[in-house]
Amino acid sequence: MRLPLSIELLPTPCLLLDRAKLVRNVERMRQRTDVLGVRLRVHVKTCKSVEVARLACPGGGPIAVSTLAEARHFATRGFTDILYAVGIEPSKLVDVRRLRSSGSVL
Repeated sequence: MRLPLSIELLPTPCLLLDRAKLVRNVERMRQRTDVLGVRLRVHVKTCKSVEVARLACPGGGPIAVSTLAEARHFATRGFTDILYAVGIEPSKLVDVRRLRSSGSVL
């Protein structure tokens, strides 16, 4: 995709990333969690990007989401270890059951 000549012409909202910095930050984050002996669970609330999540979590997770729409979005793109990181109200349990029955761990 060819970008517009001016940042002011980009539609909003729009995510702009410096890929080299992103890759460096992901690697630094991965090294730090390895040293600490913990498993990284990336919260995709900010990036909302499958490509960024795949860089940070190769193999489909684990990730954390803030909405069931985010959970569905990532589940349909191969993420299976998904934590719904907010309190849940009973009216959303039907959607949660649907996501779980599709193979996602929520």
